Amino acid sequence: MKQICLRGIICSLAAGTKALRPDSTQQSAEGLLGSHFGIPGRDACYDYIVIGGGTAGLAIAHRLAQNSTDGVAVVEAGDFYQFSSGNYSEVPAYASYFTGDDPKQKNSYLDWYHYTETQPQLKNRKSLYDSGKGIGGTSGRNFLWQVRGSRGAFDRWADEVEDKTYRFDNFLPYFQRSAQFTPPDNHQRHGNATVQFNASDWSPKGGPMHVGYSSWVNPMSSWLIAAFRDLGLKDLPSLLSGNLLGWSWLAVNIDPSTQTRSSSTDFLTEAFLENSNLVVYKNTLAKRIMFEDYRATAVKVTAGAATFEIKARKEVILSAGVVLSFPGSFALESTHVCCQMRSPQLLMVSGIGPRKVLVNHGVDVVSERAGVGQNMWDVVAVGPTYSISVVTHSSLTDPKFLTDAVEQYNANRSGILTNLGGDLAGTVKSLVSLIAIIRCSCEGTSGIFVLRVGMFCLQQLRFFRVGFEKFTNTTLDKSTYQSLQDSFPDDWPHIVYLVLDAYFGTGSGNIPADLDITKQYAAASVGLVATFSRGNVTINSTDTTDDPVISPNLLSDPRDLDMAVAAFQRGRQLFQTSGISPIVRGEVYPGGNLSTGAEIIEIIRSSAVPIYNAVGTNKMGRRNDPLAVVDSEARVIGVKGLRVVDASIFPFLPTSQPCATICEFYTVVFILRCGAELQSGIDALAEKIADGIRQGF
Repeated sequence: MKQICLRGIICSLAAGTKALRPDSTQQSAEGLLGSHFGIPGRDACYDYIVIGGGTAGLAIAHRLAQNSTDGVAVVEAGDFYQFSSGNYSEVPAYASYFTGDDPKQKNSYLDWYHYTETQPQLKNRKSLYDSGKGIGGTSGRNFLWQVRGSRGAFDRWADEVEDKTYRFDNFLPYFQRSAQFTPPDNHQRHGNATVQFNASDWSPKGGPMHVGYSSWVNPMSSWLIAAFRDLGLKDLPSLLSGNLLGWSWLAVNIDPSTQTRSSSTDFLTEAFLENSNLVVYKNTLAKRIMFEDYRATAVKVTAGAATFEIKARKEVILSAGVVLSFPGSFALESTHVCCQMRSPQLLMVSGIGPRKVLVNHGVDVVSERAGVGQNMWDVVAVGPTYSISVVTHSSLTDPKFLTDAVEQYNANRSGILTNLGGDLAGTVKSLVSLIAIIRCSCEGTSGIFVLRVGMFCLQQLRFFRVGFEKFTNTTLDKSTYQSLQDSFPDDWPHIVYLVLDAYFGTGSGNIPADLDITKQYAAASVGLVATFSRGNVTINSTDTTDDPVISPNLLSDPRDLDMAVAAFQRGRQLFQTSGISPIVRGEVYPGGNLSTGAEIIEIIRSSAVPIYNAVGTNKMGRRNDPLAVVDSEARVIGVKGLRVVDASIFPFLPTSQPCATICEFYTVVFILRCGAELQSGIDALAEKIADGIRQGF
């Protein structure tokens, strides 16, 4: 069986792999893993410094380091997620562990755990933004989905930044570059779970990440297919070809040979094994970007008690995120947990941002960019929860069921633990669509095998099935519907169905004391993907140890609240279709007796939650756009030698997964791939930007 990432690195280097000289102060050595890690407290100099070892950061760092004459340093505040959470970030079904509000289920080594400011429109609640902190970033925390945005979304991107390379057909090679695709083994699947796919979505030369399919199919999926068809969704071979109007089986970032998560750490593994000039400073926090004559020349960092500087001969690349970095994501191609807020924070403490904010904190203004921290987009989810009669990942709360699942996974990498819960995805115009994915939690131990069995915590189980749809002109207020028509392309969905394979309720992570945890649950959560409310990120100090100030302002625009009510009702309609109703036992939250508009609005204000796909807080745009922070090559406007390559530079939140977009695109031009939905977008963006850098843009 193939070794896991770190073991493979260590074994290969120990066998005699040569580690090249990364900087002028560290000696060349052969067969030493340590030659690929920076020395805390010692000043150093490299050609490129990448701040943030996450989805985009590792992709672009690896591509740049493939030029053997360039030294590349990655500065990452966290550690390898295998060291931070054992195998919870490797076994697919454990993806949800250490998420949610439960203080007993937090891991500060793995996540920043950002909280928003009080949100008056949500009954003065503060929402948690899970934020991946570690090597691999969001790609080690997300839900692995692969869903690309619509052609119209990318055409709009190209038009807004006046750069035709962002059109779908031009962007596609960057999507394809980062991952090796393995077709499904339909012989392992049930007869009603045969997967169709478009081979043209992928390139045989893609890699080093993996995209494939779980060896286990969720029983609920066949019922969802029937429900999709009842709603009129078209059968599609994939959701990766620019058409989202229909449903399809969902490809995920999984290594088919081991049935384990494939993340951006695959870029690091390949870089180390290829003897590239790539050095990682782990557990190292970037404090400020240093400038000389408006050129970024160094990064001030801290590691433990040591404060030192790392100098850049060519460029500094900021990949610290919109505000957080969590699952895959839900924007361009991956899944949730892809929002990152640290990039706008670091720009502001370094002198780039709104003048008033900088002056109020005593920061010298290097470049006045009013858009830093503004234009925050995210998906907000609402919907009811049901009791159902088929096996779901809720069964993992049963010790006997979990023990059997662990034994099956260890024996031959099969069974429920290979599956996040995400089998299906889809979108539809004027109807409904659905993507499936699951977040679950359990007790396990580090290492390649799951050796210890513990009790699954039901409030941590969030298994998503996602799908997209457009409202009709009879569903919304006339002015809301007209705003949608005027503001978004024709192929842009309005809502996404996030069917959870577990109890969700208010989305707080806490379950009612009287809930029967021996039953099976599913939630018809529905997210808004064509919104008008915009959030922001700012600072309350000049110390990056302090969290940024986050105000997503979800549902602050009355048009979004109008859509939220319609979305909640649409979730109910989904579970009333003849295709799925045979397994539905009843609505357990909030209860079918609550049905008036006023009652639904009250429920929404009490329970609406973000999906952790925040983007846009350092938006890309034309250089004459006063709110643009970077140009189409990800270069920060007003300075030299500095780029931002992460989901924060998306001009808007596309209808897919940001992480995938970030990864490959901007590594080519420079980098951009998100989180599970954001994941694929971030990957592609990273590839694109990296190409641009190597070509001298």
